[in-house]
Amino acid sequence: MPSKPVPEWNDERKAQLAKQTVYTKGFDKENSTLDGIIEFFEEKLGSDVMNVQMRSYQDKKDKNKKGFKGSLFVTFKDRESAEKFIALEEFLVKGEKGAEAKSVRMWQEDYNTEKTREWEENKAKKKEDKNKLKKAKQGSGDNNGKDQEKDDTKGEGSEEKEEGLPKGSVLVLSGLNGETTREDIKDKLKSEHSVDTDDIAFVYYQKGEETAKLRFKTEGAAVVVAKKIEGAKLEVKGTETAVKALEGEEEEAFLKQCSADIKVQMAKRKQGGRFGHKRRGGGRGGGPHAKRGRRN
Repeated sequence: MPSKPVPEWNDERKAQLAKQTVYTKGFDKENSTLDGIIEFFEEKLGSDVMNVQMRSYQDKKDKNKKGFKGSLFVTFKDRESAEKFIALEEFLVKGEKGAEAKSVRMWQEDYNTEKTREWEENKAKKKEDKNKLKKAKQGSGDNNGKDQEKDDTKGEGSEEKEEGLPKGSVLVLSGLNGETTREDIKDKLKSEHSVDTDDIAFVYYQKGEETAKLRFKTEGAAVVVAKKIEGAKLEVKGTETAVKALEGEEEEAFLKQCSADIKVQMAKRKQGGRFGHKRRGGGRGGGPHAKRGRRN
């Protein structure tokens, strides 16, 4: 009979372990192994660590394939040990391609609370957008066809009003490699930073360009995403890119041109033409006669 019986697994035990568990990220997504990470923590923290859980995601294209998110849930032997880890001024880990990287650390409970809040906010925004669209359609019927142009624009641009596109809604990624696709960008934002990609109205980018602009439907959405990305750097398709939210005169000019393009395309659609959307400032060939980007 063991001298230390295994504790009973119940709600009380789960709550206790949650108070001893820390969320941390910054690890190499491609080359990390569980054994290697456990050995790393043993070297750094000795016997303080009781359990390590690598956080993974399921590949959208291959349901049998999973990838490492670069983040962990680390459970310590007691609350005091976890508090010491949280309180460290700096904790360097093996990041991308084996290079040292500063880790992000926070209590698992705080992480879960933050993710729940983000999920609820996104859900509320979707509901609000749906209600606005519904009211707009009802309004077009009451006005005997005067607002028919708005109602006819089903697809990209249908939620956008003539008074202007939402501010703080354009996210810029610079330094992309030639192999990156729009889906690579959106998948990275969704898997790493829980970005609601359904809120992306349009991606101004063609494969092979160095810069992409993502325009969100919600005001301030790009600003929120930019703040989430530590150091304003995002690794996409093996390349580190610079990330920022467009602002000031540059944002104003970009949104003004987007609005003009949308109105032109709305008119074409009303006349029975193809409904598309011009790319603006996406990198090479981003001028007025550039190829059309793809709707999202």
